[in-house]
Amino acid sequence: MSQVAYYKDASISKSIAKPDGMAKATGEILYVADLKPEDLPPDMLTGRFYRSPHPRGKITRFSLPETPEGYFIVTAADIPEGGKNEIPMAAARDLPCFAESEVRYIGQIAAVVAGPDPFVVEELVAGIEMDVEPLPVCVNMDDSLAFKGGAIHGDDNVFCRVDLDRGDVDAAFSSAASVVDGTYETGFQEQFYMEGQGLITWRDEDRIGIRGSMQCPYYVSHSLTHVLGLSHEDVRVIVDTVGGAFGGKEDYPEIIGAPLALASWVSGKPIRMIMDRVEDLAFTSKRHPSRCTYKTALDSQGRILALDVMVDIDGGAYETYTKIVLMRAVFHSLGVYNFPAFRVRGRGIAT
Repeated sequence: MSQVAYYKDASISKSIAKPDGMAKATGEILYVADLKPEDLPPDMLTGRFYRSPHPRGKITRFSLPETPEGYFIVTAADIPEGGKNEIPMAAARDLPCFAESEVRYIGQIAAVVAGPDPFVVEELVAGIEMDVEPLPVCVNMDDSLAFKGGAIHGDDNVFCRVDLDRGDVDAAFSSAASVVDGTYETGFQEQFYMEGQGLITWRDEDRIGIRGSMQCPYYVSHSLTHVLGLSHEDVRVIVDTVGGAFGGKEDYPEIIGAPLALASWVSGKPIRMIMDRVEDLAFTSKRHPSRCTYKTALDSQGRILALDVMVDIDGGAYETYTKIVLMRAVFHSLGVYNFPAFRVRGRGIAT
């Protein structure tokens, strides 16, 4: 039965079985890590990332070990003519595909190592050396706004701003019988999907392919075309079964997909990269820490006259999708209520 016919047969009051529910419940369905040899390209290599061990600094030395035959180490220097060393995210283009002259966080990707034996690949990753001239580290929003870690972004360390206004807020507070204020904070939130990040890339003459667990295939396609200098017609993206995501596979597949695809482009080989739980937890995107400060003006009956709200979110080392998250935080900061006056100021802060 087609999915169209499947849903036509179901009424609003009738319980609808999830089309892939039984296959997932029984373990029959396959994820990227479960694909059988006959489902994979021949001569598949294992890919791993070399990640910066330094939190922040100017790169002064980047030494690569000699590679045995059939093994490859790929860096920013291998990006082909017409390609760019940047991940073209929808809201910002400040994140490089590979760290090249500086690093801004522990775990930033600087190279891809690929080869047939995963143990040799790990040895090659361990043989890469990076020295940096350390720069001040800023780990929270208050220190960033006070420039205790120096300049990270612009002249104020604010990636982006979003404002929302209605009515005369100052007049409402002047006439208020009472004012209630409070500050509310949330920390990092890990999506903790059951299936970790996993991708397979391959080169087919002058085209590139990628498949894996992802939420936004068009983001991934755009990332590959930008870094490799290809047209969208020359990039094929296949979305495999996704074992949970919750936003955690929205931007990260484009961050790791582009360098992995470059490794396939350079080597001419298919490459599979499966992140283990430790690497996934340590380095993937998290929900932004936030701090929301509310001042509420009330009349003598306790009715709300106006709100004055500041929404700050920690954008980390690069802006990436901070503005999109900030927009949602600002738009939802008033809940579902129709307040007569409000002033909401949102900031995405670099740390």
